[in-house]
Amino acid sequence: MRFLKIVWMVTGILLIISSCTDSYVGRWIFWNVSDIEDYEKFPNHKLDRSVTPFSFFPSSDDRQEVSFAAGQILETDFNEALEKSGTTAFLIIRNDTLLYENYFNDYSRASVNTSFSMAKSITSLLVGIALDKALIGSESDPVTKYIPELSLTDAKYSEVTINHLLNMKSGIRFADHDAPWGDKPKAYYYPDLRDKVKSLEIEYSPGENLNTIAITPLYWG
Repeated sequence: MRFLKIVWMVTGILLIISSCTDSYVGRWIFWNVSDIEDYEKFPNHKLDRSVTPFSFFPSSDDRQEVSFAAGQILETDFNEALEKSGTTAFLIIRNDTLLYENYFNDYSRASVNTSFSMAKSITSLLVGIALDKALIGSESDPVTKYIPELSLTDAKYSEVTINHLLNMKSGIRFADHDAPWGDKPKAYYYPDLRDKVKSLEIEYSPGENLNTIAITPLYWG
């Protein structure tokens, strides 16, 4: 009987926590593994497009023959394979020409997706703009020049440069799994990411190992 009371008590506590998405534990329990519609869960700011937007040129070649391999050559329709894989958008661009564009699983060109790692490319562009505007001195600057408190976390942060972060070679320890104690969900759901970053320690010498830590906005859409 006592055991059942404890079980009910723990269950009740977890339900209360899970209903609160202002805490990390609550978010992990309630939202769990990240997905492409997570952008709806966070505050966002719409960016207006340029008054002179760039558009890729449409291909003058009507052929859209694509071959691909996954372990072994798959003899199947390309569009069918993308549909079954859960793909929402697939584009092939060569230079400035759009060779292939298609959308699947009820998505369209106007749909919004969580970008995940694609955002790293956008971040690199933003860093380039910051360099052009002299908001950042150099991509070789140590991150402690801009976040000096990182030195209190690990003295090796003085060796980590912006370039290391952009190339995912910072050497920062990062447990890349979805368990609640992993760094992946913490990087995604932790309410104060700046505070969380200050708790990450250096595991490898910066510049030597490829890891998953990079400067990454939440989403692009």
